[in-house]
Amino acid sequence: MSRILAESSSSTYVAMDTEFPGFLYRTPFGASEERRYRDMRRNVDAMKIIQLGLTFYDHEGVFKGSWEVNFREFDPAADPHESSVQLLLDSGMDFDENKRDGACASCFARSFYRRVLLPYRHRIKWITFHGLYDVGYAVKLLMGRPLPEGRRRFLCRVQNVLGSVYDVKYMMACRGFNQRMGLVKLAEELDVVGAAEGRNHQAGYDSLITALSFLKLRRDGMVEDKAAGIFYGLHRCGLRRMLGHYTCMSMTT
Repeated sequence: MSRILAESSSSTYVAMDTEFPGFLYRTPFGASEERRYRDMRRNVDAMKIIQLGLTFYDHEGVFKGSWEVNFREFDPAADPHESSVQLLLDSGMDFDENKRDGACASCFARSFYRRVLLPYRHRIKWITFHGLYDVGYAVKLLMGRPLPEGRRRFLCRVQNVLGSVYDVKYMMACRGFNQRMGLVKLAEELDVVGAAEGRNHQAGYDSLITALSFLKLRRDGMVEDKAAGIFYGLHRCGLRRMLGHYTCMSMTT
């Protein structure tokens, strides 16, 4: 944790990825944005985060570090989950080790909120890939309470808690890439996979290639301000478009 805190003070971009127990509630194809948010909220509120990956870069795109935090609270024998947990096991996840040696989620959240978000929220830009669930789990973790009802309240809470958030999948779609393309395939197309070491479906590795993909799109001319606060799947209700007619609440809301 001390290394994460140290790098936060000099970082501008923080890519984030989470691993979680899957989906208890499935969203049908073509669902409305409100339905997409409702299903995400029900899933996130019903389950526990398993792993958080964070990768830090400074404003010039210089790598500062990449970390993976395993949390101790999830127990596959007792907590709700679905078949994607097997994918995590196949990728090297050890739930017994997490339970024994993992971080306390509430302790991590308190320290991170107080020592990273409060002093540096105005400067840090958060990077995700198809990040609605990642951000949902992060906000629930950091605030220690269920997500708000309604996507507008959620988007305002995201802004109040995290600040600027970018979804690389939305940026990718804007650049004309096939929208069915996943993170690893995009990283291969952008030729950034060789700069990363790790295993797919591990949050640290996925956060690293998310950061590399974002920086490559940015270098190739993607204007990041145009993508601020817009999540793939909720793209018609991005923060910048909504805030003109919706008053956001305070950090404690």
